[in-house]
Amino acid sequence: MAALPRRGQLVAGGDNDKNECVYTLYVETGWIWMAGTDAAIGVELAAVDSSGFAVGDLERWGRLMGAGHD
Repeated sequence: MAALPRRGQLVAGGDNDKNECVYTLYVETGWIWMAGTDAAIGVELAAVDSSGFAVGDLERWGRLMGAGHD
């Protein structure tokens, strides 16, 4: 499968705003509970037809994270 774009854009998505999903991700960055990380964490979600979504840095992208979230 070809790599997805790195700019947080929808690729070959639906033709309207009704095609929405919410994904909850749990990222484990180490073996110490709630330790966190200073690394940039990204995610790519892809369907069988190669359409998908990519976010290179979840913290900078923000969206559902509240103000001051760390």
